[in-house]
Amino acid sequence: MGQNGNNGYKLIPSGKGKNLLMMDDGYTFKQCHDTPLYYCSKQMAGCKGRVKLDKAGNIVDYKYAHTHAPPQYMVSSDGTYIKLKG
Repeated sequence: MGQNGNNGYKLIPSGKGKNLLMMDDGYTFKQCHDTPLYYCSKQMAGCKGRVKLDKAGNIVDYKYAHTHAPPQYMVSSDGTYIKLKG
């Protein structure tokens, strides 16, 4: 949803491959336990960005309060997302 108002987010594997991260507007979000809430992956660094989904997976609330630039990813030829060190 982000700035443009659509639900064009993607779910990508986390760096360790255990969980999925939501990627929207270039930012990544991790799911809060088993709830429809996703918090910015930089939450522990003080970022307040968050997303809430409805039961159908549509974004119903988006707090664009990021305190940092979005992480940089490269997409490999097989579609795998690789986080670049910055």
